[in-house]
Amino acid sequence: LLLLAACSKEEPKQEDVRPVRAIVVGSSDIDVNAEFAGEVRPRVESRLGFRVGGKIISRKVDVGTVVKRGQVLMQLDPQDLQLSQTQARAALRAAETQRDLARAELKRYEELRKQNFVSQAVLDARKSAFASAQANVDAAKAGYSAQSNQAQYSTLVSDTDGVVTAINAEVGQVVTAGTPVASVANTSEKEIVISLPEDK
Repeated sequence: LLLLAACSKEEPKQEDVRPVRAIVVGSSDIDVNAEFAGEVRPRVESRLGFRVGGKIISRKVDVGTVVKRGQVLMQLDPQDLQLSQTQARAALRAAETQRDLARAELKRYEELRKQNFVSQAVLDARKSAFASAQANVDAAKAGYSAQSNQAQYSTLVSDTDGVVTAINAEVGQVVTAGTPVASVANTSEKEIVISLPEDK
């Protein structure tokens, strides 16, 4: 019996059958298509203004005008800026005259000092006067350069190729420096802007 029991084959184990829940996927009547209102906008839109204040005497463009980089959009009355430039030029000439006089006096006092007719303290005072006059000339040159630049700022030009999208000032209006008077949209890059409801 022991030999017979050892030769018999073991029955294979059967795995437990597990239930599976199946769901059939099908179409529904829910509308998945939606339409939204939106607008095409330029990615970059510049609001341009004058770098100086003044009265607008000319407007060269309208809304929708296609412009190129450097094209004139508006102009200010340059008269006040030109007067300021003239005043700065006159101040520069006056400072140069004072400097030339101080230089001549310094040379004269240097000759007198060589002959021992004046003291070193008097000569040092003349050197200081000349240095001060030269500093006044440098300051007047800087002021004249600044006024010359401002005279050029009376013309507003487009900083890019694009389309004029807004005009915020008209001829005859007095504007301050930096006030936006026109908007130019760069049309090379665009984006679509839409509003989505929260349930979408």
